[in-house]
Amino acid sequence: MYSKIFNDLNALKLVVDFLPMAVFIKDAESNILFLNKACEAQWGISEMV
Repeated sequence: MYSKIFNDLNALKLVVDFLPMAVFIKDAESNILFLNKACEAQWGISEMV
């Protein structure tokens, strides 16, 4: 079960990474969990996780 979830999350990350718009995901404490490549380019920062 966990391997399926892990594979699904990796697939989602690959798809979101190719979007031309900046996309990021934050947790409830406003920690950034994910940045796509467009977000990295726009803000000049790299993924922290």
